[in-house]
Amino acid sequence: MVDNASTDGTPDAIRELAEEEPTRPLRYLREERLGNHYARHLGARAARAPLLIYTDDDVEVEPQWVQAYVDAFEAHPEMGAAGGPAKPRWEVDPPQWLLNRLAGTECYGPLALMDRGEAFLLGTDGYFFGLNMAIRFDVLSRLGGFRPELFGRLTLGPGEWALVLAMQAAGEPIGYVPNAVLWHHVPAHRMTPEYSEKWVWHGVPGDMFERWHLKPRTPSAVAHEVWRILRTYWRPWLRAPTMRAGDDLDAIRIRTLANSGWCELAYVWRMITRRDVRAYLDTERFGP
Repeated sequence: MVDNASTDGTPDAIRELAEEEPTRPLRYLREERLGNHYARHLGARAARAPLLIYTDDDVEVEPQWVQAYVDAFEAHPEMGAAGGPAKPRWEVDPPQWLLNRLAGTECYGPLALMDRGEAFLLGTDGYFFGLNMAIRFDVLSRLGGFRPELFGRLTLGPGEWALVLAMQAAGEPIGYVPNAVLWHHVPAHRMTPEYSEKWVWHGVPGDMFERWHLKPRTPSAVAHEVWRILRTYWRPWLRAPTMRAGDDLDAIRIRTLANSGWCELAYVWRMITRRDVRAYLDTERFGP
């Protein structure tokens, strides 16, 4: 387990777990630099096996979860990475608007849910979420590792999604392992339209990072970007204040688009004014 600069009782909790069952293969690592990618890369460097499996702290995994990945990678040596189903563990009954939104979709980014069916899939168009993924160490290293993502509550980059894009561009096969199942805890506050609309402040920075990573930020380029944003989002910005609050899916879509525009403008501002953002945009490789 990697502790990314926690300020709570995480070290004590891990120590208690280790004492409860001394034979449990549990290692505790601490990464003082705040950032999701720092923690993920520390775990990768400390690993003793060629296959890395990642998850989050708000999930419950099925008993066969690890073995499912091990078996799939042994059976398919050409597979560079894979994901599995991330099913919801609702804290309360989900509202109807959310069920309507999820109907017929195989993945939903705001809640990191994915279910692509019962069949194993393998292709260069595959994808995964960071809460349920496995990747060969040599693939992770060759493609430059995870990109920056979360720095506390601030999102600056695409995290594992950049790996997905890099693998697709390189023609690396990505699998879907249907029996690598886990359950993602979904608290009540994440089942609201407001949460869905504000989630773009996590998703959009990843797109903006990809747009500007290793790109020159000349005054004319930045001005052109601001003009693109204004041209793209002026209609949602005008419509959003007139859309009634509530769970109408069309209104949620308009309000989400408006938030996306504000988020893109905020990213451009950070890119201009923050040295750390510029440094990450100018970094070619991030690890491990």
